Amino acid sequence: MTTKHTFSLNVDRLETCDQGQLSDVVVKAFYTVWGEDQAGNRVPYYGSIDLPAADAGDFVPFEELGKIRVTEWVELAIGEDEMTRITDQLTVQLAQDDIVNPTVKNVAPPWMQ
Repeated sequence: MTTKHTFSLNVDRLETCDQGQLSDVVVKAFYTVWGEDQAGNRVPYYGSIDLPAADAGDFVPFEELGKIRVTEWVELAIGEDEMTRITDQLTVQLAQDDIVNPTVKNVAPPWMQ
């Protein structure tokens, strides 16, 4: 029997800068690709990608960006070949018998608290 895996890409954080007359131009995205098997085991792949230079003709102000649009930008920037490599890597990890899914908490470093 073949185990079915699902994959999802989440954009976690964006870097912006001003470029000419444009402000808060998204120049880099940090993302996580999650792989999940039928048993609910999950494994992550963390990455970042530089995004193409902004075009004033189709520029979208930062405050108007939506999840779907930015996710599409990131997927295009990653490319099909790289996404296949990532999902293949996650598939190998999901096939391992020793997957442990601990409860994880996101906390600020002590010097920032």
